[in-house]
Amino acid sequence: IMPEKGVHLAVEAAKQAQEQLVIAGNIDERDRLYFNESIHPFVDNKQIFYVGPADETMKIKLFQEARGVLFPTQWDEAFGLVTIEAMACGTPVIGWKRGALPEVITEGVTGFVVESGEDMVKAMQRVDSISPERCRTEAVERFSRRAMAQGYEQVYRRLLED
Repeated sequence: IMPEKGVHLAVEAAKQAQEQLVIAGNIDERDRLYFNESIHPFVDNKQIFYVGPADETMKIKLFQEARGVLFPTQWDEAFGLVTIEAMACGTPVIGWKRGALPEVITEGVTGFVVESGEDMVKAMQRVDSISPERCRTEAVERFSRRAMAQGYEQVYRRLLED
């Protein structure tokens, strides 16, 4: 949990949308002040929850029980593994139009790409329109080990041909 991940923006959006938000993650000492000032004051264990670090089992459980995952990253992430993990659990992702996210999310199928907090709130209101089954199927078709290996192989072949 750090400023670059935009957790404070997820808190703001959840409060505006009047939706529950579960926050999981490590807090490094260098980010403790950010957490204490920008996140912790809103943790009330009624609407906003902080559950601490999540191991693999807990992460899967949280994804499977969530209506959606908010991903308001404040930097241009090259891939965003958490988005793929969520979609593989059938959980749509709502995230900022930054980095690779517009290429990872299929709009309206695996989530929504947004440009503002207001857009995030609107997307949260539409997240139930996404089929968890279709979300998972798309994630597996595009991001399984096999799909990724085949994609790399295609790139290598093109490079070798050039």
